[in-house]
Amino acid sequence: MRSGRERTQIRDYPNFHLTMHCYICKVKSGKLTLLEHEAAKWLTRDELSSVKWLPADEGVVDMIKTREHILLKT
Repeated sequence: MRSGRERTQIRDYPNFHLTMHCYICKVKSGKLTLLEHEAAKWLTRDELSSVKWLPADEGVVDMIKTREHILLKT
């Protein structure tokens, strides 16, 4: 279920240009399949700072930290 685009991150890296559309989603059922990354894990809001984020991710993580309506793993 997609609730609408929350943010678009645009970033130039040395070897590529990134346009990343970010959405706030809710998993209603089923199992997520990792397609684009080497690893993934669920984090609580307090655990978000424990990860070394890439520059394009930092703005999205900051948004999640300050948005109380975003439900994270409890």
